[in-house]
Amino acid sequence: MSNEDDRIRIARPQCSSDLTATALERCEAILVATEEAFNVAPMITGEQRGCRKPAAGVVGFRVERFPSKKNARDGVNIYFSCESSLESAFALELERNRSFQAFVSQALAVPLPDGTKQIVDFIALDWEGIPHYREVKVSPSKTSHRAMEKVMTAQRVMRGWGLDYQIVYADELPCGLPLSNLRYLYSQYTCVPTAVTQELILERLRAYLPSTYGALRQQFGEEVAFLMFVGLLEVDLSKPVNYETVLTRCATTAHGHR
Repeated sequence: MSNEDDRIRIARPQCSSDLTATALERCEAILVATEEAFNVAPMITGEQRGCRKPAAGVVGFRVERFPSKKNARDGVNIYFSCESSLESAFALELERNRSFQAFVSQALAVPLPDGTKQIVDFIALDWEGIPHYREVKVSPSKTSHRAMEKVMTAQRVMRGWGLDYQIVYADELPCGLPLSNLRYLYSQYTCVPTAVTQELILERLRAYLPSTYGALRQQFGEEVAFLMFVGLLEVDLSKPVNYETVLTRCATTAHGHR
């Protein structure tokens, strides 16, 4: 972003008074790198490249180009390279989570005490400007001892600095039909509607419930799919979702998160 007024700002955490000067410097370096990651311009191809080149062609890796609507610039989606379907599923969850205004992938490396570094899978930014660092793993038992050791060390280091670093496992994410339904709904709208638009549609469509997704979409447009995707319009993800899906309940307001 070239306009200084458009820059995303990162809030500084309340650090412990027990931290050494070196620890404070390293924490500040992480926060500076985080802020830069949220403000770097995407490549001409629309890809938001992190600090690690995707492992294309490596056995066990499947690189997916994930189109992010939440992080769109000037109405144009940007793309993240996800090294697995698990990372792609988590990116979808970050798109759904209305507590976060933006997120980046593979954006920085955490320095570890042994001199190595751990690249963070995702950083999500909430509406107060606080960054949340997330590592995505299948499970502890399906991750090598060395890899888990590095992740746990990174978690200890980051939390010691007062930063929110968590490990997300596969069993915490949607899979199977619910995941397929979410991907379907995500494909059904082109951009994130404004908070005002969300509120107006919610207020109007209540009078039409119960109704099918197809009928509501015809009446109110593709924004209905967004409302279903983020949970403002209730949908049973354990059953196939399509134009004939009957919707009966919606949130009373879109306020609380943007």
